[in-house]
Amino acid sequence: FLQVDVVTMNNNQYHRTTGTLNIKSSYGAVKHYNGNYDNERSPMLRVVKENESFKSMGSVESVGSIEKDNDDNRRKGCCSVSYWVWVLVVFFLLSIVGFGNKSRAVSPTYTSSRDSSSNSLRSASDGLSSIPFPSIDRSEFGKNPQPASSIVNPDLFAPRLLGEGKGLLKVPFPTGAFWTNLVIEPTADRDLSYPIMAYPYAYKWNPTMLQVSAPSLCRLMDAVSLRHIFMADLTLSVVDEESVSQRYVNYFDPMSVTLRHESSNTTEYWETYIVQGSPYITSKYENTSPSIKALSTFQGISCVGTDSDTCVELESDDSQKTIQLKGTQFALQTNENLTWLVFSSEPITLVFDNIRKTTVTTEEVFTGMLRLALVPPPQEELTQYTSQFPQSYESVELDGSTGVSQLIQHANSYPTGVYVSWSFPSKDMSALEFDYKVKEMTSQGSSTNSLLMLALPHHVDILSQQSSSTYTVLSDESQFDLTYETIKGPMTAVVGNSWTLPEQLTTVGFDDESTLTKAYGLNNATKATILDQVILDVKRVLPTMDENVYGYGKQLARLAQLINIAKTLTAEESGFGNKYASAIDDAQMVLHDFLTAFLTGETDDSLVFDSNFGGLVTKDGLDDYMNDFGNGWYNDHHFHYGYYMYASALMGQWNETFIDEYGDYVDAMMHDVTHGSSGSSKDYSNGAFFPLARHKAWFDGHSFASGLFPFASGKSMESSSESINCYYGAYLWCMVRGTNKLHSDHFNFARLLLATEIRGVQTYWHMHSGSDSTSRAKWQTLYNPVLTKNLMIGNLGMMDATVSTWFGNNPLYVHMINFLPVTAITRELFNTEYVKEEFTNVIEPMYDNVEMAWKGYVICDLALLDPNKAFQDALKLRSYELDQAISQSQVLYFASTMADFDDSNVTAPSDSSAGEASDTDSAYCADHSGCNSLGLTGLCCPPTSGAANLGCCSQSSEGADTSATSTTTTETTDSGSDSSCSLHEACEAAGLTGSCCPTQGGVRLSCCDV
Repeated sequence: FLQVDVVTMNNNQYHRTTGTLNIKSSYGAVKHYNGNYDNERSPMLRVVKENESFKSMGSVESVGSIEKDNDDNRRKGCCSVSYWVWVLVVFFLLSIVGFGNKSRAVSPTYTSSRDSSSNSLRSASDGLSSIPFPSIDRSEFGKNPQPASSIVNPDLFAPRLLGEGKGLLKVPFPTGAFWTNLVIEPTADRDLSYPIMAYPYAYKWNPTMLQVSAPSLCRLMDAVSLRHIFMADLTLSVVDEESVSQRYVNYFDPMSVTLRHESSNTTEYWETYIVQGSPYITSKYENTSPSIKALSTFQGISCVGTDSDTCVELESDDSQKTIQLKGTQFALQTNENLTWLVFSSEPITLVFDNIRKTTVTTEEVFTGMLRLALVPPPQEELTQYTSQFPQSYESVELDGSTGVSQLIQHANSYPTGVYVSWSFPSKDMSALEFDYKVKEMTSQGSSTNSLLMLALPHHVDILSQQSSSTYTVLSDESQFDLTYETIKGPMTAVVGNSWTLPEQLTTVGFDDESTLTKAYGLNNATKATILDQVILDVKRVLPTMDENVYGYGKQLARLAQLINIAKTLTAEESGFGNKYASAIDDAQMVLHDFLTAFLTGETDDSLVFDSNFGGLVTKDGLDDYMNDFGNGWYNDHHFHYGYYMYASALMGQWNETFIDEYGDYVDAMMHDVTHGSSGSSKDYSNGAFFPLARHKAWFDGHSFASGLFPFASGKSMESSSESINCYYGAYLWCMVRGTNKLHSDHFNFARLLLATEIRGVQTYWHMHSGSDSTSRAKWQTLYNPVLTKNLMIGNLGMMDATVSTWFGNNPLYVHMINFLPVTAITRELFNTEYVKEEFTNVIEPMYDNVEMAWKGYVICDLALLDPNKAFQDALKLRSYELDQAISQSQVLYFASTMADFDDSNVTAPSDSSAGEASDTDSAYCADHSGCNSLGLTGLCCPPTSGAANLGCCSQSSEGADTSATSTTTTETTDSGSDSSCSLHEACEAAGLTGSCCPTQGGVRLSCCDV
């Protein structure tokens, strides 16, 4: 059956067909045809392709046909009997399905949360009732189907974790987890995995061993990068490696992963609890003989302390070929002069091969716990060009070290995992909780809250500012004198089984109160200047249907923000009046059409639900792992979907029916990146579609963009500001969406994600010297004085920090990719003190020569300091040459709504200049006399990069020759493309060239169907 869309469009064409009528009202009411065929913004009935998701409505008896698309039928449509029959049927059907619940009425519902036979899915988790996007199996979908098992090795998971249907696991796969390197493509070196980082250690594994590194001990540095290098300082295994028959992930949660190696006799195994922030490597052995190998050799082994109850040396009967110690506390000394403490739950005999000096083993089969902890040596201060691979490190005196004393005192308590939870004790406050799952090696000496962990700098900023009965921060050398370094700076010891990390939550909406007050108070000349530019921009910089998911989202968000600026400046509080009302309404309808086209899969690149991993991915991304920046392999989802949530939030604020009809689509996108499940491998009873907050690294305090690709530095991310934009967009969508407790709770959760992301970015990306010695020392300690001079990290990994981007190392790129997009939250992210230093030292020297694509962002950066100069500079911008997420209007608005902006010298624009620009730069057919005289409607002349104008378009104000554009398009597009005008007789007869069916703007011209 055919579905008839009853919507207000930018193309008022009837199309010939006869068929069953299904109704879809985009505005909550029937917009009947008004007979005004010269006005391209008039409503329409549109026939679109059959959509499987609408079958559940059942069939509706055909009530008539739509006649041939010609002027006679158009003129009689408004007064014929058949016309009124159509209208009555439309109202009747809408009264049945309901004006506000259409999308839910027609979305199929299924009883199974992972129903492999359905195109939509249903879940009880987090209130997300269904996934409206088509459900696919990776092994059967796309141009180059690749099963999930070719990306992630299912043999590396415990059988009880594996999914029973299409899902790889019983829970949605945590594609952003810190440990994914362990289960994807390994290296060529003995089948070892790429490293994972669980601060302060890094790990690799293969079928028989687990390698451990303290990567901060080997550092490479130059003026624009700092890299920590994985060296296998210790290798853990068992004496009989050949007995190990399998290995697998046995458990995971947001901050830990448990790895097991076992023999064919499953009663013989050893497993390691890798928990973020633990100063120990903790392993459990069952009926096996542990083996510890050095990177090179061991100098020797010794007892720790003088207590014979903890360790004694046994007499050797093999002429000192081996050294044997029995006890529970030992020290291993490597050839590099590194000391590793070893703690055992049971008395154990360690045997050191004093000939080869490479291995320490146990004399007999062992069942119990072993914990190892590095005693970190002092390290030299980093200089501008450093390659530190020391042959020997400075010795640490164990006796008298407060750090060593703490390591010994707290060795008995060990974590096996972490519960991450959150609460909201007051309206604008949150409390993030890390509750460690703690066990004791022995019952002797155990005590409450005795777990020793290490905190990163952003944790310490919070924990040290509050008193708590559940933890103690050992920030003074008199308490803990050892320093564990990471790429994020030194870690601080904390004793306690539970941490509470409060965060103040933002109250910024689409604009904050001070911005709105400033906007309403601008003089009329300033408002007119911005509004005239908005009207030009909403015609110039429209989305292009063939754009990738990232670019299309940026274009949608830009258009939405333009409309929001216009609505703000013409609001009743502004007192300006609204002569722009019609143009704003038109732009809103255009945004609606482009946005819903993406949500419903009408764009070239659309979304599907990956039933194997549990996530929304693009079709193009599935065809090739390089497409859409790796979206199909779960890279960058938060970058991509944040723009759609922002645009949808604004659309929902203006049009409640959009929420009713398309809310489920946006909800699904939001949950793909901000889902609120527990994140534990044991939590599979709730039928969740998505993993916990896909990209958020809870211990790191920010997100990583990496998906299922192997990286030598672990997870990483650039474009920190786009990560913030994701959580900002989710928060705005929940603010508009929420009418019940479910969305209210997720509203606060999104604000928590946003608050933690801002703190993480300000701590680890924004480097600055600070206004006082304490602040200055903080950032120079985090990285080093040389790297800090760059003032912005470009790409931050778990083992490296670089002042570069994936597309270049120009400082402009580094700073601005971490600045865009410009929204209300930008003012909260960038504090004045930081921007002063950044702009003065980095941006100002290049300001006059910045390429136009980045110029809008650079001027917004200046606006945070000098909005008056920024406003004047913004008047020289050209929107169609700027990045896809920004326009001249947005820059003018951002600058003019800063507190220090003075609009007393702004003069009103002339009407003639605005009108002239409108006729030449508009994308609408009606604004170009040549297209209008041909009776064309819709978008004929999109001036965006890569879009082809039709031959009827006026010459642009920049002097571009559109006929040349048309000729070029004919040569490249008219051959072999169904969209080309030359393949359609009526279009060719009208003298049209380029793309007609549809145009580059996505509109199908009437000549296509004649």
